[in-house]
Amino acid sequence: MDDPACKETPLLTTLAHFTLINRLFARMRTLTRTLLLPDMQRDMREYTIIDAGCGGGDGAVRIAQFCRANNIKCTVKGIDTDERTVRFARQRWGTDSAVSFETASLLDLPTNGSAADYIVAANVLHHFADSEVPHVVKRLCSAARRGVLIADLERSPFWYAAFAVFAFVMLRGGFSRRDGLLSIRKGFTTNEFIKLGQTLPSACRVTVGTLVPGRIFLFCRKGA
Repeated sequence: MDDPACKETPLLTTLAHFTLINRLFARMRTLTRTLLLPDMQRDMREYTIIDAGCGGGDGAVRIAQFCRANNIKCTVKGIDTDERTVRFARQRWGTDSAVSFETASLLDLPTNGSAADYIVAANVLHHFADSEVPHVVKRLCSAARRGVLIADLERSPFWYAAFAVFAFVMLRGGFSRRDGLLSIRKGFTTNEFIKLGQTLPSACRVTVGTLVPGRIFLFCRKGA
């Protein structure tokens, strides 16, 4: 998945697999309900959200659908650096008028708080080198007007073994099994996310936690 030269057929198979994997394990509805939604309900206006590293686009669509179901007006833009991934997302989810997809890098987002009200980065951080992670988190926080939700994989032998069994039974073809196991090995611990939160400006209110199965999150709320 990190190789821009990878063949398109297994890439598309992997993106289709991720729709299932994310529905079962990503917990984005829970994170949106407990972290984003209460913050949005304070003002009840229309919000802009960027799903940075959106992959196959299902996460962006789920956020938009959940907000709509809770009478929150929003537009969600998914961005990804791989044109083939963006094309897949447009073809699969293009009927939702509240969601759009664009080929772009999160590293190119403006750092003056004007990119969007909220930025969501799910399963993105572990693709960066350890030395780059603090810079990426700071950049995301500086790009968002109100807050940033980062969700990733909890590094754990138990979750590694559990996913290996799931992938062996459920996932055929593509890179899903190999990519998933590698991603868990490159995931994060709670202490590592706490330390990341401590590198952010003091004006940011940071919440760090974990969810079953094998999810870890950091929510940065900017300002008062």
